[in-house]
Amino acid sequence: MDKGDRKEKRILGMVLVVIGLMALVTRAAAVDLGPLFPLGLGVVFLLVFWLGGQEWAIFPGAFLTTVGAAVGLAASGRFDMSAWWPVFILAPGAAFLIIGSSARDHRWALVPGSIVSAVALFFFATTSGVISWAWFAWLGRWWPALLIALGVFIVLRQGGT
Repeated sequence: MDKGDRKEKRILGMVLVVIGLMALVTRAAAVDLGPLFPLGLGVVFLLVFWLGGQEWAIFPGAFLTTVGAAVGLAASGRFDMSAWWPVFILAPGAAFLIIGSSARDHRWALVPGSIVSAVALFFFATTSGVISWAWFAWLGRWWPALLIALGVFIVLRQGGT
């Protein structure tokens, strides 16, 4: 058996152990761990990456871990999904950021990760009331004036050259 086959069997073994443990705890403790299944599977994928060096496992690991944590917390009643739904936008952003920080040749992933994460944080700010949707109504009305002001600023800043 070559080294690649051993790694694949080890990965399969980790997945089966996590699924089995979750099922056993669910039955023994009469606790519904179903909502935490994506979190557990995500952790397995991250372990496959960190321990097994399998780069393909980064994205599903980060994505499932983020989504799984949100689903688990929502199922427990710890937070209201009407305010926390942007976590589903943040999940792929976090996955790209983890990919981008994993190796020097994966730095490309930092750009989409930053953009997607910024969009998610913006929506978190709106759902939490930090940014009011009324601001967008104002911006929608006055954006031409803002463009004119920016243009005048640029022209005046350049001076006589």
